Amino acid sequence: TGRVIRGALWILGEYADSASEIRDVWTKLREAIGELPLLAAEQREALEAASGATEETAPTNVSATPSASRRVLADGTYATESSLTAQTTTAIKLDSKPPLRAVLLHSDFFTGTVLASTLAKLVLRFGTLAEIVASDDGAAQINALRAEAVLIMAGIIRIGQSNFVTTPIDEDSYDRVLACIRALEHMDEDSEVLTDAFIKDTQSAFARLVKGETARAAAEDKKNKIERAVQVDDAIEFRLLAKKNAAASEDVDSLERDAELATGAGDASSRLAVSKLESVVQLTGFSDAVYAEAYVEVNQYDILLDIMIVNQTNTMLRNLSVEFSTLGDLKLVEKPTSYNVAAYSFSSVKASIKVSSTETGVIFGTIVYDGP
Repeated sequence: TGRVIRGALWILGEYADSASEIRDVWTKLREAIGELPLLAAEQREALEAASGATEETAPTNVSATPSASRRVLADGTYATESSLTAQTTTAIKLDSKPPLRAVLLHSDFFTGTVLASTLAKLVLRFGTLAEIVASDDGAAQINALRAEAVLIMAGIIRIGQSNFVTTPIDEDSYDRVLACIRALEHMDEDSEVLTDAFIKDTQSAFARLVKGETARAAAEDKKNKIERAVQVDDAIEFRLLAKKNAAASEDVDSLERDAELATGAGDASSRLAVSKLESVVQLTGFSDAVYAEAYVEVNQYDILLDIMIVNQTNTMLRNLSVEFSTLGDLKLVEKPTSYNVAAYSFSSVKASIKVSSTETGVIFGTIVYDGP
């Protein structure tokens, strides 16, 4: 599958360090890709299969497509004439193709981006080996690998833009493959920067990932091994079965404290602060021109909205107003007034809504202001 292939490609790109290992990996990748260029080879195979020039011919499906034309009869009236046109389509045998080529023809271009990144890593690492740089034909070997890698990457893009795939290549995969091509194009000029980006940074990112997963697993294991506060042989205390004259005992006091903590009757100031934070509702996104959030306070039949408006643009927003609408048995008491908000400034507006029943209602609205 594509997931297994992507994992294998990443391992090969990260841990092939010596020149012999890189050559062995390159040979295996070429066998898994097949004939180059990718698109030209597929076009030639399709033509050979369609014409029957090869011995192993892919099965053909003949479909009849109706076509209609209009004729003029002898009496001057029109008549419609229908005919069937046979169209021959050639089916592609993906099972007989090399694995990486078959994955690309299945429109799995995420695996294609991993292949391009692996090729770029191998070429960049091959170009930094001391034994290759010191040899007489070192530059020729590096250029040969680079040219072949660029040919494969260009074939991935051209396959993705051809009619041999059911789904064309997506923009993210296209940009990733193109970035790898440009990296190999400028590897002589920015060798250190590209080596850090493709080799060192990926290894450090993987180390951080492994460290995070290890810490998460250790925390989960520690959580599962925490000793219980109550042992299996401890006595169970029932408040309803306690004696009336034992109200001042330590056991009853501890039960009372537990009940207060469970019902939230403890520290009133901390509960108030937490309850206020829980009542804050975000109304717009952090990247919007105007950021808004509301503190919702409910008092029996009144709902009070305290809205903070933040101008995140570098211009003044004039006549800014918040227009509310309600659904259900809710009624807006007064409409908020409009005001001006300076650049990178904020303001506050309050709105009161009356509730006339216990049915479910919806409060929504829009933020309106004059353009610059």
